[in-house]
Amino acid sequence: MANAKISKKIQELIKTATPKQKAIIVCRDWVDKNQIQETPLLTEEEAKAIIDSLTPEEGKEYNKWIRAYNVYAEVAPIIGLAIAQYREQAEEIVGYLRVLESYAQEENHLNMIYEAIKDSKSKTALSTFDAAIKNLRFQYAGKTTRDEEGYIEIETESLYSLIREKIKQMGWAMMALKAFIIALDEWTDKHKSKKLLPPTLSGLLDDIKADTIINVPSTYSRRLLKDRIRQAEKRGETYTPTIAEQKKAIFPCYEEMPEDKEFIEMWSNRIAQIENSLKNGK
Repeated sequence: MANAKISKKIQELIKTATPKQKAIIVCRDWVDKNQIQETPLLTEEEAKAIIDSLTPEEGKEYNKWIRAYNVYAEVAPIIGLAIAQYREQAEEIVGYLRVLESYAQEENHLNMIYEAIKDSKSKTALSTFDAAIKNLRFQYAGKTTRDEEGYIEIETESLYSLIREKIKQMGWAMMALKAFIIALDEWTDKHKSKKLLPPTLSGLLDDIKADTIINVPSTYSRRLLKDRIRQAEKRGETYTPTIAEQKKAIFPCYEEMPEDKEFIEMWSNRIAQIENSLKNGK
């Protein structure tokens, strides 16, 4: 007689699922109970019934997949530190990019005012505006200049130089993070264990690869510029960015992050150490 405390779906799973499938559902259930705080997939009776259904040989395979999950659980805090280091530096750069963005908006706003005053042909208003522009100062920016027609230009090359230097300083964190992700992806492919990746870790990795972990202003995103080029290619068209677009798209994307073989090897060895430690019960 079927156990009334075990749903028909779980009873069927116990009969037909492979050890790997059983490990996946048990791990997802544990995550729901202990990390996401969602309604668990399994009752205590169902979780116990799944484990009790394993033969000794199936138990060995089941434990292999549980160990794969535990490798990810051990790795998560380490990669979390790498992400935190990258995010801290990236967010500082984004702060400067937002300043740059605000200067572009302010320049446009000032030129709209200038056009209105120029059209009014009021010499007094124009003289007052000119005097105000001469005394205008922006933090991180150079002097404010006027072109031949009188339009305002806020010199931002010094700010661009600062941002480029900050991006250069971020290089180590970028290389360390990408190397860790490559090493973990290689380990996952080797063990065919992608379905054992904890959802929170999987989501973080996806966000990093998609360049959505940091909210970069679109004008300054290399990822979005590359996406526009690729979208044009899919339509059979050619999209050639202007010099201005190329200059502004300064924040690097994941695919452009350098791959450092020494870093990758270091992280691969660290993951192997974690796996061996779990195998040996340490």
